[in-house]
Amino acid sequence: MTTDKHIIARDAYANKDYQTALEAINDILDDNPNDSAALFILGGILIQTNKKGLAYNIYARCAKQIPESAEVWGNFGRCQSDDPDGWNKSMECFNKSLELNPESYITMANISSLYLQQCKPKEALMWAFKSLSINPDYNVAQSCLGFCYLYLGEWDKGFEYYHAMVGHASRPHILYNDLPEWDGTPGQTIIVNGEQGIGDEIVFSSLIPDIAKNNRVVYDCMPRLESLMKRSMPDNVFVVGGRWKDEVFLPENFQPTARITQAGLGKYCRKTDSDFNGDPYLVADKDMRKAMRGLLDSLGSKPKIGIAWTGGTKQSRMHFRNRTLEDLTPLLRNDSVTWISLEYKDKSIEIEDYFKARNIKIHHYPFITEIKEYDMTAALVAELDLVIAVPTTVTQLAGAMGVQAWVIVPEITGWLFNLTKYVWAKSVKTFRAPDMKAMEINLHNWLISRSKKNAA
Repeated sequence: MTTDKHIIARDAYANKDYQTALEAINDILDDNPNDSAALFILGGILIQTNKKGLAYNIYARCAKQIPESAEVWGNFGRCQSDDPDGWNKSMECFNKSLELNPESYITMANISSLYLQQCKPKEALMWAFKSLSINPDYNVAQSCLGFCYLYLGEWDKGFEYYHAMVGHASRPHILYNDLPEWDGTPGQTIIVNGEQGIGDEIVFSSLIPDIAKNNRVVYDCMPRLESLMKRSMPDNVFVVGGRWKDEVFLPENFQPTARITQAGLGKYCRKTDSDFNGDPYLVADKDMRKAMRGLLDSLGSKPKIGIAWTGGTKQSRMHFRNRTLEDLTPLLRNDSVTWISLEYKDKSIEIEDYFKARNIKIHHYPFITEIKEYDMTAALVAELDLVIAVPTTVTQLAGAMGVQAWVIVPEITGWLFNLTKYVWAKSVKTFRAPDMKAMEINLHNWLISRSKKNAA
């Protein structure tokens, strides 16, 4: 039976007012703990707020109570674990959903997303098209289509559809007093909001100088990147570190006439491979670099190589990209190198235990890499001879500054590192699911080449 509380919960959920929805759901479940409609909305809220484990248990109950619901099976499929066993279970749920409703464009988009999770863009593309053939305006399917094309390096279509994702929790709408969205018309003052994680923002900041050739730009960046971006951007880019604050105070000559998300610029200036010049575009602080140079020189004359073996969050699938120091031993045991940790979390115990086990020293400076202000990390990376890391922010930072970097790309990866060539920076080289022995040989050859150049 549908009650006023059900209507309140449903409408609040649709408007992303989850607190109001939860209050109404709680009232419903107080009276009837098995109310399937309330449980269904509760599960949806848990998915949207990154609580998939809790959502799994809610939808497991729903699937028993209303096994004839295609929507329940579709959402249950979204709650499975992010691993091969979970992917199989997700597909079973999605197939069950389509049996019950063969026209479910939502489930079709979920299947597309599942294939993207497995780094299978061609299969994902097929299901995104199926979803859009039924509902051409479904933004989740459009977003999947965008990711598919970005995975495949088809940049024009990729960025066009990727922009459909704006409004998602990771890419919120920043309306800036209801300014119109920029449509690519030159000669305007555009406010560009940074978005997503720090690595994404560093990558996408390469788009801003291109747009600034024909426009004034206000770049509303992440606060911890403000100093780095102010130093690096052209004169007609005004950088503020407010990122998503309600008010941004601007000079008279930088009053915006349009707005757009940072990655949204891609559809105007990154259409083909030739649009990626790969040149450095970020500049570390000169005085900080001198300090880092002194620190590194104090460690001896061996090449200084930065190493990062972890990265990301649970939501960004860190379990696929992370390595252990033991995994990297074929590289780390090279005693012709001084290793510098670029980890942004406290790894002191792990580093100490590794030293005791292997007698391999990794220098870690928490006052440089573990602080919020990113200028210190940028200065350290700028003075290194090489960076070797899993896909994480320091690899993107190195590329942005023209520092040579090798990225250990896992079999399951995001679109930025899916192609054999990393188009965003000439100085970055990818090694897809590499054999550590092969990387050990590569490092050996790099050291020989470097020695010859220094001797010449």
